[in-house]
Amino acid sequence: MSVRIEEAARDVLVAEAAALRERLTDPATRDGCVALAAAVADGEVDETLVPALERLLDLGLRTGRVRRLHGPEAEAAVARVFHATPAGQALGGAVAEVNHALAALRGQSLEGLTFGARGPGQYTLTIGTPAATLTLDVGPGGVAVRDVSVGT
Repeated sequence: MSVRIEEAARDVLVAEAAALRERLTDPATRDGCVALAAAVADGEVDETLVPALERLLDLGLRTGRVRRLHGPEAEAAVARVFHATPAGQALGGAVAEVNHALAALRGQSLEGLTFGARGPGQYTLTIGTPAATLTLDVGPGGVAVRDVSVGT
């Protein structure tokens, strides 16, 4: 699956690929950044370079670098590109699943709300109602439904 790069994100991503290239020491990885930057500049990244694009997008968005250096409009454009990638689509699917589970709690009274740490960067959010308990995993990979208990 190729990914189209909207014009508003092209210059930002080319600059980010160049900045990353300067920090890398492995020649093959550096060459990959050059190929990625060329594809981004052309407006479409083919499936062979999509994993590298996903890593670049993740790095720039997760650290806040894109927003800090290029501004909120650039961040929004880069985020739209991320959501067009397989990783972005998977994250969107996970969020939709969580929202579906949360919708089942609509209109119910909360009996408990607990946030817990499972490990570094890994958390759980447990929501209890008279009819059900829902536990969500929240971590670097996103959010997912961990457990649903009905009639608790």
